[in-house]
Amino acid sequence: MHPSIIRFLTSLPSIGLTTHEEKESVLGYQIKVTNSIALTIVFLFLLHLGLDLITGIRGTPDYYVRLSVLIITHLCIVGLNYHRHFLLSRLLCMFSFAFFYILPPVVLRQAIPLQMVWFPFGLIVLGASSMLLFDLNKERLWWLLSFIFHSVLMFNIEALLFWANPDRFDDMPLFTTQRYLVKRIHFSFWILVSLFFYFIIHTRDTYQRKMLKSNRLLNKQMSITNELLEEIKQQNLVLVKQKNYIDQVNQDLEKKVKDRTAQLEIKNQILAEYAFMNAHILRSPLSRIEGLLYLLERPEMAAEKSLLTAKIKEAIYELETSIDNITQQIEENDLGTKQIAELRKKIG
Repeated sequence: MHPSIIRFLTSLPSIGLTTHEEKESVLGYQIKVTNSIALTIVFLFLLHLGLDLITGIRGTPDYYVRLSVLIITHLCIVGLNYHRHFLLSRLLCMFSFAFFYILPPVVLRQAIPLQMVWFPFGLIVLGASSMLLFDLNKERLWWLLSFIFHSVLMFNIEALLFWANPDRFDDMPLFTTQRYLVKRIHFSFWILVSLFFYFIIHTRDTYQRKMLKSNRLLNKQMSITNELLEEIKQQNLVLVKQKNYIDQVNQDLEKKVKDRTAQLEIKNQILAEYAFMNAHILRSPLSRIEGLLYLLERPEMAAEKSLLTAKIKEAIYELETSIDNITQQIEENDLGTKQIAELRKKIG
């Protein structure tokens, strides 16, 4: 079978249910049962009509009218669910079989012995199935109404059929002398089936209530988790911004450190050149001063004392001038590599 056909058939019980929450709820389960019962009855009676046409078996016109009414009624049940009239569709599903199929032969006095067998069986199946349509807690009144209605009908179905057409049962002792025994068997079977379905419904409702409670708790926990995730996401954004800020600060610090290091290197280079000048440029006048002082201390150079003193003053003045120039150049950072190289060239 084609997958699209399978999807279509599996979606039929969910007619009228729009959301996933509805499909998984207690009401969603009841609507699925209602649609399943209605569509199954439509299929069975259409199959029955088709077999009658194929085999050539012909029933009474009233019989086919009842079948047609039942088919249309159960299609209306599905239509009511489609338009979301859920309570009306379930009530119609609960009473339709009895009112449109079982009671008409009694009212029209057209009962036959075969109906004594399968009418109770149909009541048992459909009556018990209709109990699945209502919630024991929220719809207990409708559930009790369904049970009482089908119990009364089950207890009196043999009497009604016998009253409707007693002549048809005269030749069947089982349905005359043993009619009360058959009634007790049917009614006892109905009670057992009803108790079984009550246990199923009670178990289903208990399980679904627990599931709903668990789902609500899970949804609450998921909501809290989502809030925590959103908070963590916001914190991550803040951390990312802080990281970007720290990275920018680090980059600025690295740049400042590089600039400061470059400045220190320049200053160190200037200081190194200053030391070089102290060792060479300033050494020349200092050496002359030392030499002149040595000559000035010699007795034979007493006649040249004034000349030597003048030379010493010139050397001192030259030394002071050199020191002032070097200091000014260092303070103004005007002493470049090119100038130092020229000084070295002159000295060297």
